[in-house]
Amino acid sequence: MNRLLAIIISIFLLGSCSADYSDVFAEGEFRLSNSKLLFKPTGKVLTIEVGGAYDWDVDSANTAGWCQIVPVYRHGGRDYVSVHVENNSGVEARETTFDVVSKYDRKTITVSQLGSEPAILFNKEEKLYCSLTKTVIDVLVLANIDFTIKPDVDWIKIERPYTDENTSVRFLIEENTTGKVRNGFIVFKQVDGEYSTSIEVVQSNGVEDYVQGDIAGLTGNRKLKIARANASSALEGKPVELSFDGDKISHYQSEWQDINDPVVLEYHFQDEESIDYIVYHPYASDSKKLFGTTEIWTKSVGEEYVKRMTYNFVGEKIQTVMFEGKIMNPESVKFVVKKGSDPDEKKFLVVACAEMEFYSSTVHYPDIFTDRSYSVLQEGITLEQILNMEDEFFRTIAEHLYHKTYPEARVRKYKAYPKPTSSNYVTKAMSSLDNATGISVIKGDTIVLMVDNLKGQQVYLTIMTPGQSNIQQKDIVLTEGITKQPINQDGLLYVKYFSTMHETIEPVTIHIAGGKVNGCYDVSRHTEQEGMNALNRAEGKYFDLLGEYVHLIFPTEVLRTRTSSLKGLLDKYDRIVKLQRDFTGMTRYGIASKSRVCIMSDPVGGEAANMILLNESFINFYANPDDIKENILWELTSSIARNFLVSSLKWNPAYRDLNTQYVVCAMEGRNCLLDEARYEAATERFVIKYENMEDARVDTDIDRIVPLWQLYLYMKNVVGKDDFFQDLFYSLSQKSMFQWTQKTFVTEINKLSGIDFKSYFKEWSFSAYNSATAQSTKAPVELKYICENNIDVYRNSGVASASRCNYYDDVVIENGISRKIQVMEIADAENIVGCEVIAMGQFRMKFGTKFTIDNYTNATKVTAIGVNGDRIPLECVKISKPRN
Repeated sequence: MNRLLAIIISIFLLGSCSADYSDVFAEGEFRLSNSKLLFKPTGKVLTIEVGGAYDWDVDSANTAGWCQIVPVYRHGGRDYVSVHVENNSGVEARETTFDVVSKYDRKTITVSQLGSEPAILFNKEEKLYCSLTKTVIDVLVLANIDFTIKPDVDWIKIERPYTDENTSVRFLIEENTTGKVRNGFIVFKQVDGEYSTSIEVVQSNGVEDYVQGDIAGLTGNRKLKIARANASSALEGKPVELSFDGDKISHYQSEWQDINDPVVLEYHFQDEESIDYIVYHPYASDSKKLFGTTEIWTKSVGEEYVKRMTYNFVGEKIQTVMFEGKIMNPESVKFVVKKGSDPDEKKFLVVACAEMEFYSSTVHYPDIFTDRSYSVLQEGITLEQILNMEDEFFRTIAEHLYHKTYPEARVRKYKAYPKPTSSNYVTKAMSSLDNATGISVIKGDTIVLMVDNLKGQQVYLTIMTPGQSNIQQKDIVLTEGITKQPINQDGLLYVKYFSTMHETIEPVTIHIAGGKVNGCYDVSRHTEQEGMNALNRAEGKYFDLLGEYVHLIFPTEVLRTRTSSLKGLLDKYDRIVKLQRDFTGMTRYGIASKSRVCIMSDPVGGEAANMILLNESFINFYANPDDIKENILWELTSSIARNFLVSSLKWNPAYRDLNTQYVVCAMEGRNCLLDEARYEAATERFVIKYENMEDARVDTDIDRIVPLWQLYLYMKNVVGKDDFFQDLFYSLSQKSMFQWTQKTFVTEINKLSGIDFKSYFKEWSFSAYNSATAQSTKAPVELKYICENNIDVYRNSGVASASRCNYYDDVVIENGISRKIQVMEIADAENIVGCEVIAMGQFRMKFGTKFTIDNYTNATKVTAIGVNGDRIPLECVKISKPRN
């Protein structure tokens, strides 16, 4: 039965296994910069930022007419609601509401406006909650009267009194040591009047989870102002000033000049403290005028130019160049462009630039945090110092760091990996997503990235959206300091950090605030129980599992309900990949030894760069280690083998299942070529009917791997060269892509083995058989008959003999239908490898000394084949069926 058909039938027997994962990350709550807006009696416009909302809108059906609500989408990279209120000429304060609505959530915003009678308004709810730890609460107060503030309990203290409507009142909440939930009131009372109101504070007896503080006022890295610039060459009308005019459309361009005469650009600054990095915007309209190999020099005030690096600008994308350490007191930066981007231009050099930008990172609270990752507190920092921090975003982080309750997943050291470029070895590059962060984000959110030292390396944060028919990945260049990054798609976050020095270069520390901690399971860092805990807490619909050789991205709910063991699942996938690496020689020759294979479930399966996509219809089987056996194991291994089809065999994509055959034999001791009579099917197609071995029309055609598997059996078990195929694949990988042909393949086999397989290739319909270099040692004449059942015969290679062919009638049942057959067995067989059978006018090749045929007649002829080519015609004698 066809393997895929068997799986489909199993699915219908067990019930539907598919699920709708199209809305991947949209279930979480979105964030508002404020839930209450306060207005004086005079009209005004205020805004509320909307972060992480999915297809959001506003519902103002019940909003009072004096309040106008306008949603504003992706303006300046952010979503927000504009709220305009009219003048309030009435006596009483007034209040109305409107809702921000997404597909999965609804939040209510309260709009309050003073009238002429006494009133006090707050930007917080009238009931506030906090954890048991000592903390502070900031409240903005808007009033039209003089008032006093007095807490009614001694554990709430006024840390910063009221000064004006733009400065928050700060309340200190002492640590709750009672072991019980407690509450108190902050009373606001009119001076010389009757009016009063209050805020209730409820303090728990446990630690609350981290919630990101307000980032509305957070400042990131600062763009430096360029005082002036000069260029060694400029085309008329395209001066260097156009490279810093703030317009990405206009551009600077040099004149055409001698290839040996570099273009020199200098940018000058005044009164700047430091430079951390450069952002180069190429002139994308002409790919042949981009910067190529460029020296970058810097000059500090009162000093000479110092060469910092030689940088190779590649491609048309915006590129960030990080300095290793700050450039202090910069006066000038010089670019010496020695090569452009046109590889065919040998005589002239011309370059262009749309915009060149220089940035310095701002350091916040250096007395509190040790570096710009804002992840470690200075030694000896007290809680009082933290609570005195003005910025809520940093204060919240510092509080949780102090109490050791800050989520570990938000701050990690990420190590470098080798760049997963496609090579001459296997058809697909390895994973580019080895550094899983365990954090998920939602379209419309804003995250804060904090990095201290990138070691001068180019590092990216990648947003990858699984569960879509087209895999979406967005790379964000990381810079040192703080970056506020709007999110334009749902997804999981990964760090791409590639280096040729990955063995020795230090990890980089990256702090990701914002998004949600989805978690992951990495066998090198977590116990299985820690992985299960993370899985059970995960809110995203997909979850990362990282083994030694594989990285799985599977639906969270499937893992929860179908996976019997997370480690067991990774162990099984690791072994599948490890065996394929072994068979292809990647282990022996240290190819891509540090990178994993990325395997992800997908609605339709198919192809994607740097990953293998598994059809989500079968994910219930692929996610359970107990189900990965027999047909499921074959199909899964065959899918993974897409990565491991040796590039030199791309002329026949069906050869990927050579890997599959090896893995299934190693893991289950099961031989599909024998069990499914593939040896006989293949010889009928390619030996008897001369079907061209190279004309593979589909990726999966198991018959085509038979001659290669026979060579594997012969070289390993007869010749004794266990590593022959590993050496063969490595040798082929050293060839250029123009040599990835059948001709090169057969030539290299003869050359490396020292055995002449030319006749063997001819019999198996290799069109390039005659290209194989002749060798003095000849392959066995009847090598095409070798299989697992007759290997010893090829080792002995003696004179063939046989007396007769006994047969008896039998019945087999296939798919519920019975069929009559004859079981044939050669008597007294010595050094017999197979038989030629002519039955009902058809010629067949049979392997070994026992086989079956259909519809035996007196005209049936059987000829035994000896290992050295001997042919022995045999008399067929009917016998009784042996008893079991």
